[in-house]
Amino acid sequence: KTFVDSEGDATTDGFYQRGDTVYFKIETYYPSFNKETVNKTFTVYDEYTGMDITAFEVESVGNITEFTADDVTYNYGPTGSLPTTDGAGTVSVTFSNDFTEKVQAGEKVVISVEAVIKGVDSAPFKNKARTSSAEDPSEVTGDNANLTIIKKDGIGTDAKTLAGAE
Repeated sequence: KTFVDSEGDATTDGFYQRGDTVYFKIETYYPSFNKETVNKTFTVYDEYTGMDITAFEVESVGNITEFTADDVTYNYGPTGSLPTTDGAGTVSVTFSNDFTEKVQAGEKVVISVEAVIKGVDSAPFKNKARTSSAEDPSEVTGDNANLTIIKKDGIGTDAKTLAGAE
């Protein structure tokens, strides 16, 4: 899981403020299943804190870039739709048994996520991705901070705060 810019390219820009839109990219790989396995669904979970998810979409699985309702099922949490408005929760996408039959194990899965930072004082916002195939979660964290600038009429200990300039 990484921060990306609005074009989908990786970015190191880590300064965001309340109300900013941030973009994430989840990359994982399609798991293998034993021949005898009956339930071959595969789910990718995205757990968020301090933000609302405004877009959550599978970009690709290997060379496949178009998906039908028979291929994938999205779960947008308690509201059942986007944008989420709870500031914390989990969204997910589940690939069906039939879709699993179309792809090879090891195919790269790419999911794009767009969110708006809600921020609560100095609490960090977090985005953690995991899968049903028991991978260790990947987490991206951003910090919020309050900043107050006080304008003074000079430099040093004798400087006085300008009226109304906070």
